[in-house]
Amino acid sequence: MKRHTPLYILISFSILTQFIFPWADFSEADAGGLVLAVTEKEETQAFRWYTYLYNELGKRLGMDIQLQYYPPKRASVISNKGIVDGEAGRIRTYGGLNPNLIRVENKITSHVFSAFTLNPSIQLDGWKSLKSIDHIVVGYRLGITGTEAVLPRLINGDNLSPVTNTYLGLRMLIKRRIDVYVDGEAAVRHWLQTDEFQDAGIKKAGEMAKVTIHCYLHKKHMELVPKLSNMIGELRKKNLIKKYYWKAVRETESTDTGQENPLGLPPTL
Repeated sequence: MKRHTPLYILISFSILTQFIFPWADFSEADAGGLVLAVTEKEETQAFRWYTYLYNELGKRLGMDIQLQYYPPKRASVISNKGIVDGEAGRIRTYGGLNPNLIRVENKITSHVFSAFTLNPSIQLDGWKSLKSIDHIVVGYRLGITGTEAVLPRLINGDNLSPVTNTYLGLRMLIKRRIDVYVDGEAAVRHWLQTDEFQDAGIKKAGEMAKVTIHCYLHKKHMELVPKLSNMIGELRKKNLIKKYYWKAVRETESTDTGQENPLGLPPTL
């Protein structure tokens, strides 16, 4: 007689897997595709831009490329472990701290880290300028290598305030719990156009650094790295990276502000 597995065992196993594999997302792409982590939320212009860009790259590579948002710190963990297949955009030096990830050499874009404040007297230019202001309290986003690796060398730990996302950083700023918030300018510009922040008086205090942004793939996809790099180079030659950038800008309602460059990205995409 054929035996059936009791229903309570199947339910127990299903629940148990969620505890054993808390990072897992069983809706991820099949074996023929890629799932890349993105550190900007789905509603942002940056996520929309990445979506257009990687859809195009996927078509040219003949595979499905899915993007999923994760907070930066979590994205680092799951991409390093190979739970997702890589990350859509991280700075050039990111691989040095994540040995299982391989940088795609052709850049996606350039990127600016900037400082924002409510205090008009705070004027900054480069990382070291933060040291010139006494008792300054600085907020930054956890898991963002460009800030996480630099700020602890410049600011006393008691005066650093990490947050999990850009929105919370700006909330701390308008509540005056921090003096300065440092993050990627593109991430901040998105939130400054929303109703909650557009009239809050937040100003750019200065640029900290300019970096290049690259895709990273887990080492299990090593053979794809040069192919993806060549494809990114082709998109740049055909001006498609910039085209998709402006498409994302135009399709986002919050960009009706008259700004020439709403995402705050350098003109050399």
